[in-house]
Amino acid sequence: MIQKLSIVAPASGFLLSDTDKTTIGAAVDAMGYRIDWGRHVDAEDRFLAGSDKDRALDLMAAFKNQYTKIILATRGGYGSARLLNKLDWNLIRQNPKIFIGFSDTTALQNALLAKAKLPSITGFLAKFWVQQPQVQLLNSLKAVIDGHGVILNNLSTLTYGTARGIMVGGCLSVFTSLIGTPYMPKLKGRILLLEEAGEQPYVVDGMLTQLRNAGVFDEIAGVILGDFSSCKSSTKNAGDGTIDQVLLDHFAALSMPVVAGVSYTHADKKLVLPFGTKTLVDADKGIVCIDGLKKKC
Repeated sequence: MIQKLSIVAPASGFLLSDTDKTTIGAAVDAMGYRIDWGRHVDAEDRFLAGSDKDRALDLMAAFKNQYTKIILATRGGYGSARLLNKLDWNLIRQNPKIFIGFSDTTALQNALLAKAKLPSITGFLAKFWVQQPQVQLLNSLKAVIDGHGVILNNLSTLTYGTARGIMVGGCLSVFTSLIGTPYMPKLKGRILLLEEAGEQPYVVDGMLTQLRNAGVFDEIAGVILGDFSSCKSSTKNAGDGTIDQVLLDHFAALSMPVVAGVSYTHADKKLVLPFGTKTLVDADKGIVCIDGLKKKC
């Protein structure tokens, strides 16, 4: 049977040249899939890739397509959360696919877990194929798509202990925006994965304070910290301290295992990870084991 990889734009636009489409098409062919472009993938509407209605239609069309196995977002940016109340969650539950995204699709991927109990893959976007991706990233993408789990070693320990649970989280700012909505997955006993990019330390502090005040840290069982790339104070706020100080302030005193140093990042040396699967955090040994979509780590 023909297996397709559908490319959609649930968030911001990514203007694709003919060369870009050829590059992406060749990458999809090499994976053994036939590419299926969303009808509105080239659309623009201010800071979005077309209207909410059209972006939602493309996403639902991909879930409806009996030949589609994988749905891949073109890019992040902003806008995935605007689609959540426009999706047919019953249809999604009845037509599970492998969804792949990163950054802004944190909203969609946590919602897939909350509303459809559907795990996904995080850390990759279609635009990466036209940005000369590193071999490490492509190898991890293939392994995770094939259903393999991920073992991460030599991580930094902020607090000791071990915990097991389903992974939730993603991009801190987007995850925080889900608080108080029906699209936040259950948090009791879960493992929280977080990363962020380009925010000043006091802004990150504010978001982590929101998570704390909302009781998130009272429910989760462990924390995995990815990269907080370019999270530096501006020149005028140079006395604000560092992002590491903010992270230590919020996580070092928690009575649960917390590890840092995972290459889950907006910067280079990215890794692709399963999302919404069972995860072990062994902070005593500096190890994380994330079950794959088909195989345990």
